[in-house]
Amino acid sequence: MRTSHFAILILGLGALVMPTIPRALNAQEPVEEADDGSRQELLQELEETRAEYKLAKLRMDNLLRDQDLGRMQAIFHREDTMATLQSYRMLDGEASREQAILDLQYQKDSLADAEEELRQLGMMYDLNNLADATAQIVMERAGRNVDRMKTEVTMAEKQLTHYLEFGQPREQLDLEREAELAEMEMAALDMAHAYDRAEAEMELKDLQQAIRDLEMELAESDE
Repeated sequence: MRTSHFAILILGLGALVMPTIPRALNAQEPVEEADDGSRQELLQELEETRAEYKLAKLRMDNLLRDQDLGRMQAIFHREDTMATLQSYRMLDGEASREQAILDLQYQKDSLADAEEELRQLGMMYDLNNLADATAQIVMERAGRNVDRMKTEVTMAEKQLTHYLEFGQPREQLDLEREAELAEMEMAALDMAHAYDRAEAEMELKDLQQAIRDLEMELAESDE
């Protein structure tokens, strides 16, 4: 009799406990699915971050190549302006001054030749006593030529004076300023390049840190 009551009690307790077991098992399944979903998200984020790092590395390489090319061009420009300035100081400036003086002397010599030609024509017509229209035309034409050349010589003298006083110093000043500007542009380019490199390096470091953090988070999730 007692055995029968004891068996009934055990069966009653089993009926109460058994329905809770499947519910407990079912309650654990969403947790596992949630863990798998989080891990997939981490893997995807890690893959995307690695891809972004590769692109950033390519941008960094292209930046360095462009900077090398730009700096080389800036160096060539600076050296060219310095060479032009030195050449002007040592040779070209003096040559320009002497050439301007020589050009004026050519004009003066041409004027002297024209005046002598006019004088010779006057003597010839006087000696031959040719007081005709042809002689008058020839003499007037030669006289106008002499007057025109005198005006040209006077203008050339003023131009030479102006060139020696203002033009030539201005040429040298312009070359000096161009050389200074090339030097300043070189310094500014170096500063800009340094800033761009620092910014690109910072981006790479940030991405590397992000990759390490994601890898660590994945390792912790696997434990």
